[in-house]
Amino acid sequence: MDASQNISDTCIGADYIINVTDPNLAMEKLFSNTAAIIYIAVIPIVCIVGIVGNGIFCVSVFMIPSMQNSLTAFMINLAFADIATLAMICFWADLDYLTTDVVYDYPVYTDLACYAYKMSVNGPYTIAVGFITLISVERYLAICVPMKHLIMKGTKHTLKMIIAVYIIMLTLCVVFVSGYELHSICYLWPSDEAFSHLPAVVPVCASNIFSPLFSITMFFITLLINCSLSFKIISALMNRELKRSNSEHLKSVHRQVTRTLIINNVVFFLCQLPLRISFLNNTLYRLSLSTIFNAKQSQTVYGIGNVFVLINSCINPILYVTCCRMYRHAMRDSLKKLVCSSNPRQRDSPSVHCIDAYNRHGIQNDGIQTGV
Repeated sequence: MDASQNISDTCIGADYIINVTDPNLAMEKLFSNTAAIIYIAVIPIVCIVGIVGNGIFCVSVFMIPSMQNSLTAFMINLAFADIATLAMICFWADLDYLTTDVVYDYPVYTDLACYAYKMSVNGPYTIAVGFITLISVERYLAICVPMKHLIMKGTKHTLKMIIAVYIIMLTLCVVFVSGYELHSICYLWPSDEAFSHLPAVVPVCASNIFSPLFSITMFFITLLINCSLSFKIISALMNRELKRSNSEHLKSVHRQVTRTLIINNVVFFLCQLPLRISFLNNTLYRLSLSTIFNAKQSQTVYGIGNVFVLINSCINPILYVTCCRMYRHAMRDSLKKLVCSSNPRQRDSPSVHCIDAYNRHGIQNDGIQTGV
């Protein structure tokens, strides 16, 4: 009778009561060592690399007028969205880990805080996916329907498309987040002293079955659209009559665009896959079906999924530098220009490298091919 009374007093107001008095079951509700490494070390490192890389790309575009066009306008907004995604995921993931040792113990205590938490994490990421798709559309029009692409190059039309992406993707994000609500779970921990510091009632910002299904559906729709556009672009490049020109530059652009599109789509799919598997596991749990992972494994997969989402957000500048000589030269020269401008000795008596960086922007604007 006393035990029942203690349980009733401890779990008063809780939505669910979970009996984990078995130490083995209790350990499944706590962060694993792998998850600890992911949250404390891996996620912050990836965030710093991604924020710096996207920041350098943005500075490069702003410093080089010849790089400023409709395509780079979309890419700049993608970089801003990626930076916000990296910052928000890093902040909330580490705050989640540092709150308690219990998995899914989110540091939110009201429904409004739950919605704000999910919007701050998923909003920038959803916008980034929208701009990735818009860039694919822009490349498709530039290569497959060049006459329509001329319309997109105007500042007014570019601004309209950017605003449309924000409105559409934020609306989709609101729909996705609407499936989340705050729950309280009361854990009946073992009587061992090792578990005495754990909280009895844990707030959980959890979704119903709609949100993970909506996310998985939107992921495959986005993937299908991007793959379809990439296939059409690659087909158009393969069928283009290159024999009419002996220009090695045109052939090089052909290879670069094809390689970049293939890499972008493969990386996009692979980076999203672990988190979608985590969502699938959550859906199976909600349907009371056999799950792929237990609670501890699910938290580890969720952490790995967040890492890959972060990698997806920071990898774009790396792809630009690796696959496209134009962006590689632009980022290199902008860094040189920043160094030369910040060094008084270089300003007064510029070196050959500084002169080369400045001259490149002044006399080689025509060499930057933004239409292919």
